[in-house]
Amino acid sequence: MYSPFDLDTTRAQQAHSSFVLSAVGVGVRRVVIGKKPAGNAGGSSQTCNNVETGSQSTVEAETRHGAELPSERTRLECPHCELPCIIRSSRRMSKLTRETVYSCLNPECGHAFVALTEIVRTTSLSSAPDPTVHLPLSDRLRRDLLRALLDYAPQAKHIPMFAKPKPVTGDLFSGNAPPAD
Repeated sequence: MYSPFDLDTTRAQQAHSSFVLSAVGVGVRRVVIGKKPAGNAGGSSQTCNNVETGSQSTVEAETRHGAELPSERTRLECPHCELPCIIRSSRRMSKLTRETVYSCLNPECGHAFVALTEIVRTTSLSSAPDPTVHLPLSDRLRRDLLRALLDYAPQAKHIPMFAKPKPVTGDLFSGNAPPAD
């Protein structure tokens, strides 16, 4: 059994790396600490100098190939080290604004920050608009063409795909008073 606090830097880096992997989530992103392997292509990395040994070490974050997880699509890069960050939490502030807490995947950086996501304009009109939402139309929308389409387009029956299902237990959800005992 060894202690991660020993002066053996290889074992200390391995212990730190395994802690970071478990904290970040194994399988989503792999963090490698140590000498950069030869022939590594397609990954992003950051190199920093180690003051104690005078050598260079590399912190590298590699993404999986293939389809990304939904949480990976909204990632931002760290403003300091420019490596990807993960979302720790988020909350809805209004219909148009969301506050998100990000955490840097670089264990040497460790930066955490808050970002605001705001919906600022409409690029394609909604077919089920909410009258309480006021968004400006994008300049790329051709209002004259939209008016012409609305004036001359034929009517067709609409069958909603995402309609709310009717309750199974009518007594509980119908709003009628329960029968008197």
